Amino acid sequence: MFDIGQAPKFVALAQRVFAENGLETTYDGGCLRGSDGQLFGLTNVGHLAATVRERQWRRVLEGHVLGLLAANATPKERDFDKVRDRVFLRLWAAEDLSFGPDCHLGFGEGLAGLVSIDHPKYVETLTRTDDVETLGGWDLVSRTAVRNLARLTATRSWQEGTHGQVLASIGGFFNASRVLSLPHLLKQDFLVEPPSDGVLFAVPNRHLVLLHPLDAPGRDEATRVIAEIAHHEYDMAGGISPDLWCWDNGVVTRVDR
Repeated sequence: MFDIGQAPKFVALAQRVFAENGLETTYDGGCLRGSDGQLFGLTNVGHLAATVRERQWRRVLEGHVLGLLAANATPKERDFDKVRDRVFLRLWAAEDLSFGPDCHLGFGEGLAGLVSIDHPKYVETLTRTDDVETLGGWDLVSRTAVRNLARLTATRSWQEGTHGQVLASIGGFFNASRVLSLPHLLKQDFLVEPPSDGVLFAVPNRHLVLLHPLDAPGRDEATRVIAEIAHHEYDMAGGISPDLWCWDNGVVTRVDR
């Protein structure tokens, strides 16, 4: 998201802003690691900062850190019955994960679903095994999270391309995460059954999903349109992946760039 000169400047400023708010950190492969071992990802705030001028980076980072501090100060809710309807899987780029596989669901070779709780003012993503175990264990929590995704709906859905080969869905924080329940997304947003040939899709950021049923005509144009939109929308806040993926009866593979 930054050029080779901007990246170290952004990291250095991020460390200063964190330190000014009482969080001493070291840089660790795309994250800041606190003195207590806690990791703070820079991907999403970096995407947001990349959309503004450098002199506005501090404002963006300060807002980000204040949000983190508010979230950390909120007592953690670990009574499953109280959060049952607010547990979701949050789609994430697997290469951005900095912790073990026992807190997320693999979705192909490059995507993953992380257990998250949708609180009134923020989304808490669970990265510790004991948090998931306290809620009731991985099987119960992940099953409930996928079921909750299946009841979400898009804010708007439409068709792109000369003959409408590209299906587009935009919505709230977990809209892109709904590909973890892709058959439901197709039926809910587009009244389409999952095709036997599979589905080409992209999830450039957390709000947007782009799809093309592979039994529909115009595959080449659909691929071009999806790739162009995904490349542009990945730069927005909440970026997940600029790549294209194929879903085939639950099996997900990355499409060659």
